Amino acid sequence: MGIRKIEEKYTLNADKRAALVALKGKGAILTDILGDKYADFTAGKYNPLGYKCKKWERRVKGQLKKFSAENYYSRPVAEFSKAICRKTKMKRVFLAASADAANESAFLAARKYSFDKYGAERFKIAVIDGDFHGYSFAALSASDTLASGFGPKAEGFVSLPDGDIAALEQALDNTVCALALEIFSRGESKPKEKAYLEKAAALCREKDVLLIVNETNLGLGITGQLFSYMNFGLSPDIVTAAEGFGGPLAVALFGEKAENALSCGLYGAQQGGNPALCAGATYLLNAINEKLLVKVRENGKRMKEILAECENIGSFEGLGMLIGFLAENEQSVFAECMERGLIVGTANGKIVLSPPLNIEENVLENGLHVLSDVLSR
Repeated sequence: MGIRKIEEKYTLNADKRAALVALKGKGAILTDILGDKYADFTAGKYNPLGYKCKKWERRVKGQLKKFSAENYYSRPVAEFSKAICRKTKMKRVFLAASADAANESAFLAARKYSFDKYGAERFKIAVIDGDFHGYSFAALSASDTLASGFGPKAEGFVSLPDGDIAALEQALDNTVCALALEIFSRGESKPKEKAYLEKAAALCREKDVLLIVNETNLGLGITGQLFSYMNFGLSPDIVTAAEGFGGPLAVALFGEKAENALSCGLYGAQQGGNPALCAGATYLLNAINEKLLVKVRENGKRMKEILAECENIGSFEGLGMLIGFLAENEQSVFAECMERGLIVGTANGKIVLSPPLNIEENVLENGLHVLSDVLSR
């Protein structure tokens, strides 16, 4: 029985996988067990510096040789916490092992902040239609994606249409403690409108409603800034992130209002803040500096220039190297690209690209020409 068959037999795969069995990777190139090589134009969301980043590996392995337990103070955790707070200008960070735990901590911190200041009636969290906040019971209820058969949803969430400022203004009453949103809804390559985000942030400040920005479905630096909200000049009260740290490490970053909302004994993390993962993540944070982010923005422009030569592509969406566009039959495009050694993302009728931030120029251009050729047929 092959690897794929074994996994399908014994693993409850809730996530759809690409139809290949991966063996190893280096940079933007992924090799399968048959030795076939693919330029992975989705890797940037998960591995911002590509596969087999030697400097990241050295830091993780170096810490593993010492110890890797979460129940003691350690230099890697301290350095990572300091680095990410300074880079985001946030006050404190909650370290978790999953996006679900990070988002849950954000919801609870917002409720606790409001409870302490305004009382028990101010507990609802406003969310935007189409956004996705994870797979916990509360998050599925918030996103209105709780499957049939799981029983009634958790209460306390108010769902609002994207881009409707009037609906938002009306919803943020004295029962709402927070507004939680994604800059890019899950799987999307088009961000929310700048005017809407600015107005939402202003309303939150005016009404003392905490603004939670969920970045857990985006990779570090892929939009040309460390986090996507930075492209819009926002100053959220809470930011959650998970993709791009190199393993099961997630964070909830708290600004001044919410920095003391959670405390030991009131909330906690299971396996949060692994020292080895924190050592690797600190390297990634420092490597994704302004010089590299400038290159990401330049590469994004170059990607659009090359793809614009293809007559079958209309307009582009996205920021930095996160680029998407409508495709007539995206699954056929995906399959043909795979046959020609290129992995692209698909979502909602679109092709979505997010290559590693430091992808080699020839790999980037060759992959784009393959995609253009497939689209031209």
